[in-house]
Amino acid sequence: MKSEPLRVAIVGGGIGGLFTANALISQGLDVTVYEQAPKLGEVGAGIFVTPNSVRQLQRLSLEASVIQRGARVGADSRYYHHDGSEIASVQVRDRRL
Repeated sequence: MKSEPLRVAIVGGGIGGLFTANALISQGLDVTVYEQAPKLGEVGAGIFVTPNSVRQLQRLSLEASVIQRGARVGADSRYYHHDGSEIASVQVRDRRL
């Protein structure tokens, strides 16, 4: 008996859904993404990629793209509230090192 190829449905076309879809497609799976928005586009938000996440991106051969399009966070980087008051410093070193 011949089995049908695995088909995956992802609900949500945000960064998590699209990243997951891309990773699964790269493994040869049939993926469909369902999103309620009429079109995908930039919303003006950014993401912060921690050292643990960078290691996972390296495993997917995406490090060069992240370096090309991203910006490094330095030792003086901080998180701020919307009113400008400081929340905390940004962890910029991998705790494993």
